[in-house]
Amino acid sequence: MLLVVALAVLAQNRESSLSFNELPGLPRLPDGSAVPTADSIATEDLDPDRDVPMRGHYEQRWVIGEHPFQPLASGESVARTGGWLRPTGGEAIDAIALAAMTDAWLPPIFSRVREPLLIPTIDLTIHFRGLPADPYGFCFVLFESPLSQDGYLIEHGQIFDAQGHLVAESRQLAVVI
Repeated sequence: MLLVVALAVLAQNRESSLSFNELPGLPRLPDGSAVPTADSIATEDLDPDRDVPMRGHYEQRWVIGEHPFQPLASGESVARTGGWLRPTGGEAIDAIALAAMTDAWLPPIFSRVREPLLIPTIDLTIHFRGLPADPYGFCFVLFESPLSQDGYLIEHGQIFDAQGHLVAESRQLAVVI
């Protein structure tokens, strides 16, 4: 038996006397330098041994983190990955596409392990902050898993448009199988 529970909270933008944005914009590379542009990064087949149909809907350009299933021999790999992502086929990025993009990148935990894991999502929360300035361009995604404990892991995600504006944030709780 499959049991699904969904909760949606919807609201409209409204006038407020308090408004500011102190977000730093696009993340930095580990050495402190700026992330390269999407056009300067080649597309790679990052997980050729597994057929995951959803990945065929996106163009991915890896920038941050160890490649999947290739952790550092020192064991110092962190579960932090990111890069440029956009739908294939010239589709515009709207709220529905942003929601899908929060789960389209390879899980960052894959940068810490040598073999694939099953990590089905049991809870996903998405906060929409806006839409990309260019709805047909790449967005920069950053995903981190700071905790895996007792058979579960947490994943935090951020999606930025190419100008560095945060357009969505996500938080997932997943089971490690």
